[in-house]
Amino acid sequence: IKKTIDMLKLSGEDSQRISKFVLNADLSLDDFRYAGDDEIRIVFQEVNTEKSSPQENALQQAAPLTEMLHLVSVYHGVPVPSILFDSTGTKKIAALASYVIDALENNRILIIDELDNSLHFKLTRGILALFNNELNERAQLIATVHDISLLDCKTLFRKEQIWFACKDKEHAYLYSLAEFTA
Repeated sequence: IKKTIDMLKLSGEDSQRISKFVLNADLSLDDFRYAGDDEIRIVFQEVNTEKSSPQENALQQAAPLTEMLHLVSVYHGVPVPSILFDSTGTKKIAALASYVIDALENNRILIIDELDNSLHFKLTRGILALFNNELNERAQLIATVHDISLLDCKTLFRKEQIWFACKDKEHAYLYSLAEFTA
């Protein structure tokens, strides 16, 4: 999420691209943005280190957590901290947004393990379609998925783009779908 937060802090096109990406993924959101210090008040209580638990000590020094509290989702006109109110899928889309946009705009390779984890089928399919699109010049996505319904050879992929992994205790083997005949 750090890369997304850093891009949202910048005013201008980068911030707008991230917001649009997240808003397109979550239909109930009115806005998604990074709120400045003047909008967010975060107060950590003084913690007695002799009696406090390790979790309380970690919270005092968790700069990334305070940064995440600045992410604001607006639902029906009410701004709320994203970390407390957004679903796991919305949080994942927010974290992925900066990487997807960067890869597409700068023709990079993006590698994501378990892309479909916590994301709706249509969102995952939409991200795959962004990379497998005629408007994409050279960016590539390498992703693992567990949902076999994403392996659509008629509209989303060509057979040579789909690979299966099989592993045993000592080796891992890769097989292209193109090697199999109907």
